[in-house]
Amino acid sequence: MARRRDPQAVKACLQTLPNGAVVTTAPCRIQIPERYIDRELAVIGIEVYIYGIYAILLEDDRYAISLTHAMLKITPFKSLKIKIDGVPYYEFYFPANSMVIATTETIVRNQYIYPVFDEFLVQGKVPWFMDYNDVGYLFDTAKTFAGSTIAASLDTIELLASIVARSKNDRVMYYRNSLPEDPKAAIVPPAYIPFKSVYYAATNTLNKMAGNYFQDGVVSALVTPTDEVQHLEQLIRA
Repeated sequence: MARRRDPQAVKACLQTLPNGAVVTTAPCRIQIPERYIDRELAVIGIEVYIYGIYAILLEDDRYAISLTHAMLKITPFKSLKIKIDGVPYYEFYFPANSMVIATTETIVRNQYIYPVFDEFLVQGKVPWFMDYNDVGYLFDTAKTFAGSTIAASLDTIELLASIVARSKNDRVMYYRNSLPEDPKAAIVPPAYIPFKSVYYAATNTLNKMAGNYFQDGVVSALVTPTDEVQHLEQLIRA
């Protein structure tokens, strides 16, 4: 069954109780990348805590996402490891009329902002449930829930998102330049590259060959040569 984003359908099944707990009236699942464990964005044991960037799905695979910058205690009935597009994920199952989140009252902490920034933007490891716009809005709740001003200039985050998002067919091409002009045409989701990728992120021959990864830079310069001389290269040559 194909996944379909439908936040209203998911929201209709979730209820927040007066004590702050969130319960579900229908069976649902939460999915997070397994690598959250390594980045200390999840703790799985007798008690389960996950960072508030996750997908929540109904039985028919309609889903919504959370972009909350806080650790949340969840109370799954069971959990298992799955693979989505070859990437390991944890999936937590909640039966109907059970508690999903123990409380929506969270502690304001900014210690998780860097691993999130590094994971999603620097390394380009964006989970399946986030689309291109979501990456640009990644830190919109950071001030409220984490006390961080990382998104004080939203243009900066959106710029970084536009740099790491590339065309699936040609990762040298920025995703925004690969979108079809016809608004009715099918839109292919982007691929994501690491921000520090010598192969794809460097935009001119000088940058490709002047970094620490000289061999990778030379290969990139030969395989994907630049079409024009950039301003920095003009200054060096002068």
